[in-house]
Amino acid sequence: MQKASTCSNSELLLAQYATELLHAVTIGAYVTDSAGVTLFVNRSYERTTGLRAEDLCGKNVAELTRTGIFNTALNPTIVKTGKPASTVQQLRKKRVFLQGFPIFAPSSKEVVMVITFVRDVTSITRLSKQVSQQGKQLQDYHELLSFISEETTKEPGAELLQSDSMQTLMSRLRKIAETDASLLLIGETGSGKDVLAKKAHALSQRRDKIFLKVDCGSISPALIESELFGYVPGAFSGAAGKGKPGYFEAADGGTIMLDEIGELPLAMQTRFLRVLQDGEIMRVGDTTPRTVDVRIIAATNVNLEEAVDEGKFRKDLYYRLNVAQLRVPPLRERQADIRPFLEYFLELYKNRYHHEVIFSEASLRILENYSWPGNVRELQNLVQGLVVNREMVLIQPEDLPPHIYATDKKQLAEGLDLPTKSMALGDIVANLERDIIEATIARTGSMNAAAEFLQVNRSTLFRKLQRMGKEG
Repeated sequence: MQKASTCSNSELLLAQYATELLHAVTIGAYVTDSAGVTLFVNRSYERTTGLRAEDLCGKNVAELTRTGIFNTALNPTIVKTGKPASTVQQLRKKRVFLQGFPIFAPSSKEVVMVITFVRDVTSITRLSKQVSQQGKQLQDYHELLSFISEETTKEPGAELLQSDSMQTLMSRLRKIAETDASLLLIGETGSGKDVLAKKAHALSQRRDKIFLKVDCGSISPALIESELFGYVPGAFSGAAGKGKPGYFEAADGGTIMLDEIGELPLAMQTRFLRVLQDGEIMRVGDTTPRTVDVRIIAATNVNLEEAVDEGKFRKDLYYRLNVAQLRVPPLRERQADIRPFLEYFLELYKNRYHHEVIFSEASLRILENYSWPGNVRELQNLVQGLVVNREMVLIQPEDLPPHIYATDKKQLAEGLDLPTKSMALGDIVANLERDIIEATIARTGSMNAAAEFLQVNRSTLFRKLQRMGKEG
């Protein structure tokens, strides 16, 4: 009991000197209540931002954002989710990095306050470069390890799959992986079928054996038989003197993934069927079958049922492969996965190329609404290109590839309604301009972000809104 009393007294003492403790912190601290009203800013915040406590305390962050003091605020997001968040905030003269944390009521899970720590992005970048220079040998060592284990380090884990569809798919995958049944993965190119195949292998009883991926579409038709099944000495002109095992023998005891199985020639489909039925292969030029024990995972981006109807794929092989089937949805059908993938690959390439890069919230929203025809592979390549070519810290909408930025603007415009009755062109244009401005502010979340998105000066946008208000 004495210990509990001592702790209670200590908490009272801390509460009494909370203000001085926050002033002693060397990074900026900004405290708001659950409604977004500013309760306190420390002296370090004033030094970092150039803003004064007397101009901020008592004001709501929504008002400060609306009037252009801030371009964004973390308070609404943290109060809503109850989780920490971070972003880059644009002030009038500088950019700062925000890290916000919820403070809960002792007796409930209700967020009562939010404390946000504020750092100068310029200082972070300078410190990052110093650390990069001082630790170059250690970083080179990690680069080497990353290269050696590239197959595992370059791919995102299942924890990034936040969408309901992928959560369901992963649940099914875990159950299928425990068996030795053939697995058929169907999905668009770049949707992550190979990642799921490796996950299935890692969860299987064969996890300590080899995983071998074979791209059926990239092997020459003249070589595919010898590549898959191997050959004996003298089997054909140019054959190695000692012969060579094929992929099935190489994967014996483990898992073999046959990617783009729909590209497999019909003659090879017949021979492949024997592997599934009897667990046997026959090397080219040989007369004696060899036993292999492999788990088959096939993947395709074509409709195999249609291929069967067209005579391009064997019906009996399709049934053998289709013991367990998983359809991998394209990225456009699982929007909840887009942001985690963006953040994962951004962190990956920031570390690889030693560039400090951050997405603006407006850029993330545009990328979340993009259709991603190339799926995860397109997303990964985009992030890599942005990090490699980016000189500034913050990636803004205009820094995105033109086809993505233009598509977002087109979608925004297509959401507007044309007039149902005859109107003067000037009135139509004025109405469209008003709708575009209002829609952009609603989407980007602030006047500053809207001005940035529409590539106009903030004061110009403000004057237009004022004029529209008077005319309305």
